[in-house]
Amino acid sequence: MFKKLLVAIAMGVSLVSGSANAGLISSTVGDADCFGLGGACANGDLWQDGLGGVFFTNYQTGGDPSHTDSWFTGDRSWAHTYSLGSATPLTAFLDLFIAGFADIGTVNLLADATVIGTYTFDGLFQTVHALTAAVPLGLIDGSTTFSLSGPSGDGYTIDYSTLTIVTEETVPEPASIALVGLGLAGLALSRRRSKV
Repeated sequence: MFKKLLVAIAMGVSLVSGSANAGLISSTVGDADCFGLGGACANGDLWQDGLGGVFFTNYQTGGDPSHTDSWFTGDRSWAHTYSLGSATPLTAFLDLFIAGFADIGTVNLLADATVIGTYTFDGLFQTVHALTAAVPLGLIDGSTTFSLSGPSGDGYTIDYSTLTIVTEETVPEPASIALVGLGLAGLALSRRRSKV
């Protein structure tokens, strides 16, 4: 009797499908402090004329990552680390808040050396840009390195980047939990009867 009850429970649990819960993982590098200038700034603001920034100046504070809040030239890279646990990534995207660039042609945004975005900043040498790019799910593995490539000698500054990952984690449906509960109750009843 006991063995039949365990087989019935196992079959019932395998027949009842699991449901999925959506989750959200967010990793930010930088501190969203308007490029070290303080206050708030938005897409389209003018970094020098509107916000008071001085080109090729370092506005970093003690806790800033080395690639943020300072005017740079050339390629830059930074890493986002995160834990997926048992979750499966469904979609991922990077938000990048930058200012600068001018007549340099195109700039590539890369994730683990894969181009995920190409931008042209023709004549926008002090404009603040809020960029968003989809990140291929194959690159979401616990650590993803992002980089800007192509700006050559042109100057720019990065305020922050945020990697957002929408995940799915399978959990038992309430029906599965109820079925297991009924099976355990039956098991307890079965043991009680065998003792009598």
